[in-house]
Amino acid sequence: LVFRTVATGKRIEELASQICKDEKCCPEGARSCFFTDMAKYKTGVPFRVMKTCLYLMLLHEYIPEFRTLSIEAYDYLFPGQNITFLRRVPSRLFEEKMKSYPHKDIIQVILNELGYYLTWVTTISNNLRKLAKLAQNALPSYHTQDERAIFSYLHNADIQDQGFISCHESTLYHRTFHGQNGFLGLFYQYMYLAIKSLNTGVLGNLKLHFWMFDIDMRRIFISMGNAMNTMNESVCGSTMRLVWPRTSLGDKIPSQPKQQDLNSVCKCGRPVVKSFFIITGQTPSIAIDLNERNPGLKFVERGYCERMCYLEDFATMIPDLYQVMELYNSKKDKASLGSILPKYNQLCKKLQYSSIRIDLDVLMKATLRSSIQKKSNWLAPSDVVSEGFEWTKWGLPSLASKNSGKKNGGNGANAAQQPKGQNLRFCWAPDCERNHGMGKKLLLCSACRKARYCDKSCAMRTWETHKNFCQVSQAKLTLKYANNNNLED
Repeated sequence: LVFRTVATGKRIEELASQICKDEKCCPEGARSCFFTDMAKYKTGVPFRVMKTCLYLMLLHEYIPEFRTLSIEAYDYLFPGQNITFLRRVPSRLFEEKMKSYPHKDIIQVILNELGYYLTWVTTISNNLRKLAKLAQNALPSYHTQDERAIFSYLHNADIQDQGFISCHESTLYHRTFHGQNGFLGLFYQYMYLAIKSLNTGVLGNLKLHFWMFDIDMRRIFISMGNAMNTMNESVCGSTMRLVWPRTSLGDKIPSQPKQQDLNSVCKCGRPVVKSFFIITGQTPSIAIDLNERNPGLKFVERGYCERMCYLEDFATMIPDLYQVMELYNSKKDKASLGSILPKYNQLCKKLQYSSIRIDLDVLMKATLRSSIQKKSNWLAPSDVVSEGFEWTKWGLPSLASKNSGKKNGGNGANAAQQPKGQNLRFCWAPDCERNHGMGKKLLLCSACRKARYCDKSCAMRTWETHKNFCQVSQAKLTLKYANNNNLED
């Protein structure tokens, strides 16, 4: 994550400098004024940065949808002009075009938040110690230790089998923070929303994108900043309120939208400590499917306590979550725990929101603890404190070293508390259909003495991608053996 964040930051600087070279707005060799403009999030990021944003998205190397969106947005701004002339269009034309939009205030809100995040990540990247600390804690606790080890191996080995990687990046959080862009993946997601806002034809569904973005990424980003004492939450804490309460994103948009009145107490009677925007159809009682394109979205802001009371309302918007909650609420006796656990876990894995998945995991674990303690009541969501939206409460994925038990007087106390990770063995074949050989005896590659496989078929299928690594490792192993035996070349 540290490497990808720094590398992507340098790539952004390189591309932004190309725009400045065309515009002749910065001295040669100086840092692009794009970063200076982005740092003006308190007073208003200039609209001219949109040209650089389009250029960054157009040349994004990993996500084709970003490039497609850039082309569509450019065609909307300048109909009939070829995208190859993007760098020749003066930035002032972008600014003049967007200032004429009736929804320019929405674009301004998004650009301000985009600038704030880029400035924050740039500042953190200048302190590699803080960046490393952020990366160390970046894997949510709902993943098992086996999944973490495979996930780390796949990224370190740079295997481009998207079909397999996607099963470990099934949440928006993972796709954003653990993708090829590191922590700057969230910056590209912000740009995605900014460019989406250019086309008035998709503004109805822009609200939907905001909701998904806020629930699983933006709130976690704020939590990360607060945990590292580097976040001024007053700057971006009210940003989404400026956009979401509007009942329509058509031509008639007030310049100063009114904030909706929140309920003073949660539905359970406890004090309100946070709020979410609940999305419904034209009639508040009718829920909608967030995966469907629906221009008739209605947003209602509701306050909640620190517990999981929000889950019931969220379930009316997310069909997968509705199935989870229906299963959980249908079984309210201890004898049912063993029968519903497998299906409960299977349904939870279908959710793409890591923040909600963590809370569901916390909810079930709390119920299991209650069962062990022989309590009679089946815990309701209102009985358990929410942790999914608070990054500082996520479990640490620290790996136990071989000597971890010896550091505490050799009693192995520390090793018993930490999950095993470094000695984990699994099949290296990306398309393995045997759960990657977890818990089974595996075959060891006789050449490099590192790779392991379920059987010869897995080894043969992977040879084309493994042979380069294998040959290098074999050479190092041979050299190490020669040095240990005092042999000369």
